[in-house]
Amino acid sequence: MAQFNNGVYGILAIEHFGQLVPSSIGPTSKNCKEDPFTMSVATYNIDFSLDYEELAGEIVTNLGFPDILALQDVPFDFNLTVFDQEIAKASGGNTYKVIQSADDNYTPIFYNPWRISQYDDTISTGYDFNTSVPYHLAAKLKFLPLQEKFDIINVRFADKTFAFPAGKFGVNQPVDELQESCSIEFGSRQCINGNVDRGLEESNVVRSLIEGAGRFVSDPNKVIVLG
Repeated sequence: MAQFNNGVYGILAIEHFGQLVPSSIGPTSKNCKEDPFTMSVATYNIDFSLDYEELAGEIVTNLGFPDILALQDVPFDFNLTVFDQEIAKASGGNTYKVIQSADDNYTPIFYNPWRISQYDDTISTGYDFNTSVPYHLAAKLKFLPLQEKFDIINVRFADKTFAFPAGKFGVNQPVDELQESCSIEFGSRQCINGNVDRGLEESNVVRSLIEGAGRFVSDPNKVIVLG
């Protein structure tokens, strides 16, 4: 049974599950430095956290020091320099360079300057709610060990949280015509289907950066999309 409370759905058990067997699945970590000729890329939604030490510790503990680190949901008052300093403390002195928008740092891209460089300073960035342009940052990079050029797009798609409880379960009809019907509830914008349709529109915007007539990407076969 689904329960709606304070804008969040929860699943409640209404039947006995029987005997519960402990899972053998546990957390894993990945060392991103196994092969010097293999580029390591990581993406991490920090969910507006400002705990630089904790974030840096999580990243270094679980991923090591990836060549490229793309962040999403970075708060506007997030100090990128302090975060990099914490990365250095946690990783034994390794530091990043960062690419960010001049307007905000919602989707910054960090890269290891000893292994990655920008072969072109041109970036693509922006956000427009009315035209479904998601928060994004695209850049042109080069993997130095192999002198391989590629483009990268870090994007924060519309999230699927906070769907209307009534619309979600079909009380508001016709549901197929109300998929993007939204209002302000719980202090934020709420949509019946949690922005699924909007996410599809945003993905088409990102696709246009890769293969559209005025595309940003130099080679559609050499692009990384993170988000």
